Amino acid sequence: YDPSIRDNAWKYLTVYHFGYYENKNGQVGPMWRNIGGVVNPSNNTITVGFDAPGYYQVMYMAKSFQDITNHPWAREDLDTLYTKGIMQNKTTSSFIPNDFITRGEFTTLLVKIFDIPLNYANGLTFEDVGLLKMDDLSDYKYIETAARAGIVRGITETQFMPNLSLT
Repeated sequence: YDPSIRDNAWKYLTVYHFGYYENKNGQVGPMWRNIGGVVNPSNNTITVGFDAPGYYQVMYMAKSFQDITNHPWAREDLDTLYTKGIMQNKTTSSFIPNDFITRGEFTTLLVKIFDIPLNYANGLTFEDVGLLKMDDLSDYKYIETAARAGIVRGITETQFMPNLSLT
């Protein structure tokens, strides 16, 4: 990326992929999706794995959500997590940073933050975590991966309850 980017602005760089994805309504169509990337500010590079055909572009997050920019203590952290594709906004116009986090959201964050390779094929651990993409905040692929890696357990042996808020 361009070395003229100043100071800590590298934190707001990310890679987007233009391809076919499923939206929240279950419809598949062309769209841009934030796939993150690892930025190395010492040599001005951003690294990301390519796993699908399509267009890829390094982008800079120039705008944020108003409820993030007004956040009293976590603005930079939330913007960075959003830019890297680790966290997603809850509505099209708001991030809603002070909302409770669910078990599914938190599990998805853990897998993304620790860059755990996805492992979800050949059956499911929990009956209440279906094969369909649940939403942009949690996804069965991440919950199944975390369960197989031994980082999460269900409320019961067969129930994960991904929409239950953490306490």
